[in-house]
This record gives sequence, structure tokens and C-alpha cells, in this order.
Amino acid sequence: MAVKTRQHELTIADEAQATDVLDIRETATGSFHVDAAFVGATVGFTAAIAPDETFYVVSGSTGSPLSVTLTDNTWHPIPAGAMAFGYIKLVSSDPETGGPEIITVVTKES
Repeated sequence: MAVKTRQHELTIADEAQATDVLDIRETATGSFHVDAAFVGATVGFTAAIAPDETFYVVSGSTGSPLSVTLTDNTWHPIPAGAMAFGYIKLVSSDPETGGPEIITVVTKES
């Protein structure tokens, strides 16, 4: 059976830090890319079991929040710990300025 790959475009509003919601209920892995205009140095993750519930910071096994340090022109894997929930948001370490910021995410179904 072929694995389905999907592309999503998530938006961070001007002066905000979190994207809109990404449904990952049937997703095994994911990666994301930000452009050079992205302000934050890292991206963290919040998660919920339903899209209309409270989103909480995703922490790793040490209790520290999961985050990815960004590098220009690079695809970054979404940590497995963040992929364990039904819904996630990607969160910039700093408010994004200069208009809405688009994050491209590619996911593969489980």
C-alpha cells in the first residue's frame, strides 16, 4: 500500500507566535520549512486531543519543552513526541512581524 504524503500551509498571524491547528490524527511523521523572513530562532509545539480544546506545551522525556532550532533553507523534522497527539500548533520563539508568516508542513500518513 502506498504511503500518502500531504502538504499543509500553516499561518502565524502578524504579531502572533502560534500557527493555526494541524490535524495529525492519521499521521506518522512530519517535517516543516520556514522562509528566511521568519523571526523566531526556534519552533516549539503545543498539542491537544481535540481542535477546540486547550493546547498545552509538548515536553520531552526530561520535562523540557520540545523545540527545533531553525536553519535557513532546511526542512526540519517534527519531533516524534509532538506527533503523538491529535492536533498540534507550531509556535515561534518570538512574535512574527511584517504580516502573516506561512510555515509549510509535509506529513506522511501512518
